[in-house]
Amino acid sequence: MKQKQLAVLIFVFLFLGVRCEAQNDGRKEKISEKSRAAAQKELTTRGIDYTSIDRYFTELENNHLEEVELILQAGAIHPDAKNWSGDAGLHITAEKPELIQIMQLLLDFSADIEIGNKYEQTPLHIAADRKNHPGRRKLVNNGANRSSCFSRNDEKKSIPALF
Repeated sequence: MKQKQLAVLIFVFLFLGVRCEAQNDGRKEKISEKSRAAAQKELTTRGIDYTSIDRYFTELENNHLEEVELILQAGAIHPDAKNWSGDAGLHITAEKPELIQIMQLLLDFSADIEIGNKYEQTPLHIAADRKNHPGRRKLVNNGANRSSCFSRNDEKKSIPALF
């Protein structure tokens, strides 16, 4: 019986280790286990559930830069995670110019700049549509494709026309 329990624990440990590595694999800066543990401890001390997608998006939408950074460092939430309505963090930050620092943070954590929401809109499309000029510039300067994207009714729509 103890061998089965040990085998299950080893499997869980290996599975979780692989999961964390897979989530961090694309990031520009790898997060060490030490800094991940420190971020988890800090968030726990603050009473913040670093595994909650809802909490992550609440902190993001309220422009709590330090908390969002700690949540991402904790490694339980991927920068491309989507909320209940199908938007990733970059979509949310593309809506409001005041979230420009969080947009940069997400880009630093290698968020997918071309990620689509449920309408196949990229963050650049949303920034242009909402006339978020600082966000639009930041996305273009970080490699967003401005040639075209899909509008809500899936017709090709040129991004430069939205500027």
